[in-house]
Order: sequence, then structure tokens, then C-alpha cells
Amino acid sequence: FTLYELVEKVSRIWGTCHLAIIKELEKTSGNSLLDSIITEKLIQKEISAKKIVISSEEVDAEIKRIEGQIAIQGDTIEVALAAQGMSMDDLRKKIAIQKGLEKMVADKVAVTDQEVAKYIKDSGASIPKGQEATINAQAKAELSNQKLDDEIQSLISDIKSKAKIQYFVNY
Repeated sequence: FTLYELVEKVSRIWGTCHLAIIKELEKTSGNSLLDSIITEKLIQKEISAKKIVISSEEVDAEIKRIEGQIAIQGDTIEVALAAQGMSMDDLRKKIAIQKGLEKMVADKVAVTDQEVAKYIKDSGASIPKGQEATINAQAKAELSNQKLDDEIQSLISDIKSKAKIQYFVNY
């Protein structure tokens, strides 16, 4: 073989393998990836339509919070992102979308004192003397997060149900 012929053969083999890998990925993950991309685009469109602004300061603050949590575990954000196959830009984009969703449902996630009391009572946990305020705050945060997640899922379902999505590819 000449060098040219060898390069040609390797290129054909690599091209065939590469195409086979892509086809397999499309078969196994195509639908979920496509749905994820469509959902992300619909959310971004809704955030824009509602003229919701997410400042770089908000995104930076969330990144700092995440860095603090990761540091407690003895890692860095760079290591955590690499493990997830993400870049810092990917993270910034995801945070901006999450913050936009939170702003869209913020008025629907108020937690009352009665809900906190019921949550604590239903949990059956005994509250040590002097820890009432801390336990109430933790319960309120937990209930708020639950409501936030529920409202965001409901909003996403609503956005998707109203969208006119045409699929040109079936996986």
C-alpha cells in the first residue's frame, strides 16, 4: 500500500465506524435528546416572550453556591462539570433557564405557616427545644422547593402542550 491508499482505507473504516456509532446513539437516545432540545427551546421562547431577564449576577451567584457545595465534597466545579460532560457555558445556560422558570412560577409557590406546621406534624419528627425556628425554616424551604418543582413541571407541560411541534425524524 502507498501512504495515500492506507490513509484512504483508514478514513473509510473510521467513517463507517463513526456512522455506526452515530446511528446507534440515535436509536438509543434520539427521542429523549430531541425532546430535551425541543423543551429547552420552548422554555427559552417562553422566557423571552414574558420578557424575563436573568442577570449575569444571578447566574454568577448560583455558580458560587454550587461551587461551595462541591468544595464541601472536596472537588472543584471544573471536575464536576467534566464528569457531567458539561462546560461552564453549558452550566450558565442551564442556570439561566432554571432561573427563568423560577421567575415564571414565583407567585405560585408561597408557603403558609399552616403548611409548615402540618408538614412538621406529618413528619412525626420531634423538635429539640430551641431548634423550632431552624426546623421551621428547613421545613418551609423543603415545601417551597417541592412547590417550585411541581409548578415548573406543570408549566413545562403546559408550554409543550400548546406548542405546535412537527417531527421530521423518527427515532
